[in-house]
This record gives sequence, structure tokens and C-alpha cells, in this order.
Amino acid sequence: MDSPSPDTSPSPFWSYLQAHPQQSVHAILRVTELTPQVEQAVQQAGCHIRHRLRLLPALAVVCSGQALLSLRDEPWLVSVEPDQSIQAL
Repeated sequence: MDSPSPDTSPSPFWSYLQAHPQQSVHAILRVTELTPQVEQAVQQAGCHIRHRLRLLPALAVVCSGQALLSLRDEPWLVSVEPDQSIQAL
């Protein structure tokens, strides 16, 4: 499998997905636009949409690494990054 371009997946996260395709992961999918067609494609890939982030636009999802890998060539996908908790100081 070829590596994606750097803007569609940070390499440490990409490497993790390739090494653990069956592992369930929480991710943020930045997309060109939130549309019913994009949401349907994400769900058909096997992802559960947890939140719609309209300002970015992005989708917070949980799914297997393989499901994320299957979306990497979609023209509407801008980037994929792990969904992590952050704390304000």
C-alpha cells in the first residue's frame, strides 16, 4: 500500500493505522465540506460519526484503522488526525 501525501495523514498516526488495522481509533476527519454524501461515505466505510464540527468542517469518528485507511483517497478528505483530549491551562 502506498503512503498517503503528508496533508492527508500525519505519518506517526498513519503508521499506527497500518500496523493496527483492526484497532478501534478515535479520529478527526477534516473535509472540504460537510454534506450528506460525505457523511454517508464515512458511515459506509464503517465509521461511527460522534460529532459534526461545522466550523472546521470536520467529523469526529470512531472506527477501525482499516476503515480510515479505506477513505484516504477520497477527494473530499483534507486530513486525518487522532482525536485526543486536550486541557486548557
